[in-house]
Amino acid sequence: MDVREATDRVLEAGKSGELIAAFRNVAEVTTPLGELKYPPKVCRDLAKAIVCRNYAKTVLQLCHLVNAADACGRGRESYERFFFGGLRAIPRNFIAATDNALAGRGWRRAGFECGGEGIVIRYKSSVFNVAYSRMPMLTALLDFLIGIESYTEVDAVLSEMLSDCSDDAAVKKAANTISRHIYRYLSRHLPSAQNAAKFNHILKFLKNRSTDRSILIDDATVLEFWSAQGDVEDGRSGDFRAFRTVLDAFVAFQRALELAEDHAAVQRAAPVGSDREAGEIDSEGLSGTFEVLGQWESPLPLLAEEPVTRIKLLTNREKGSLQLLLELGPMSRRLPLSLLRAEVFGSVQSRITQALRRKADRKDMTDLICCTDADGYTTSQTVYADLRARIGMVMKAALHVLLRDRRMTDAGNVAVIEPEDLIAIFERLIESPGSRDPEGLGSAIEDAGKAFRSISRKGFAENELDDPDLVEGFRSGAGILLAIAQEIDGFLDTMTHIDQNDPNLVGWFQRDVEYFRARFERLYGATP
Repeated sequence: MDVREATDRVLEAGKSGELIAAFRNVAEVTTPLGELKYPPKVCRDLAKAIVCRNYAKTVLQLCHLVNAADACGRGRESYERFFFGGLRAIPRNFIAATDNALAGRGWRRAGFECGGEGIVIRYKSSVFNVAYSRMPMLTALLDFLIGIESYTEVDAVLSEMLSDCSDDAAVKKAANTISRHIYRYLSRHLPSAQNAAKFNHILKFLKNRSTDRSILIDDATVLEFWSAQGDVEDGRSGDFRAFRTVLDAFVAFQRALELAEDHAAVQRAAPVGSDREAGEIDSEGLSGTFEVLGQWESPLPLLAEEPVTRIKLLTNREKGSLQLLLELGPMSRRLPLSLLRAEVFGSVQSRITQALRRKADRKDMTDLICCTDADGYTTSQTVYADLRARIGMVMKAALHVLLRDRRMTDAGNVAVIEPEDLIAIFERLIESPGSRDPEGLGSAIEDAGKAFRSISRKGFAENELDDPDLVEGFRSGAGILLAIAQEIDGFLDTMTHIDQNDPNLVGWFQRDVEYFRARFERLYGATP
């Protein structure tokens, strides 16, 4: 991905529709001659300042410029004529507007003069210069403020400032008031400032890392970024001391890029219809791609919703083992080693932090820093395989409930349900709940019943299965289990592929032990 394109996507990511519309309104302002008032760079700089929450200095400059515009104008609309006089927002037009306003009349208040680069304002205790080159941006900001608030509200703040602005205290007060308005607006229409700071930190790293102005996010990128951070926690690096924090941030970054790309695709979309020559899109073809759009969300929280929560489909330990994999979802196949590193060495790092808090002895700290007890990646592979087998058993048990509810019976031979058959069965039962005895199910009933009776958890009692709410809980839970099983299967396939290469899972683990040991020594102190 191109660096400039990635920057644009980061700026777009997370914006509400209202905020996007506010930026678009500024970009589409025209002069009486039909020209766009603001050059594209001005619009881009405005969006960057607002989205990156780097607007405080620009707001202060705007208030100083309003003061100067009022001082060189005449009448009740003095500063408005300066900003909205109908010309394109380029520096030479602001120079001309200032010269025309001062011609034959001069400044109507003392303390102002035109310099070679801008307007100089002398207050009682300070001097401020507003450069002509900044005036297009400041005018665009004023347009933006009027768009997100209202002219009346903005004018009220500026009018109070102009009532007594011989000292810059009034200007600073107005700037602070406007900045608070922007802050409150962005709290409703933009992700948190902390996330924005992390995104910008990652983007800067990716730009510096790129040699061909393209951006690639893979396992090596995540590890290199973590290693490049300072050895102490600070706001400048966004607190990237923990490897798990770095992985979470990169996943959020990648999803933000994808979400912004989806937004852009929607904005570029052609009208839906059947007239292809007119550029319309066939609705039947569109429906096939619609379901792949949207952000991934872990299915685990759905287990806590009614009526599924009446059944203990997974234990807390099983949920904990699946949490990171299901938080990443499809991203786990793109960053498989990062997931394994976060699970294995992220756990070690967490234990190191806890040991420091309880002031553990030197031997315990040394063992932790050396990753002595870290589980290998093949152990993780076994854990996921075991989880998948246990979930498969619960899926069989859920199938027993669904088949019983349909009163499907068959005196034929008992057959073992294979995982791929089970998925197909679930899909048919969930999508077509009214179907009767789909082909191949009769011989599977007894096997599913055995699975149900082998589980001793809440909800797995034969005498409770006449409760329609409980049955519905199994139906909904079956879909959740299916989604979880598919994610585990996908990651296990990826791990198998890694294990077939050189280095394999054992080789990667041996490399990473040395890598993380060296990094932990740097962060927490060298081992003896």
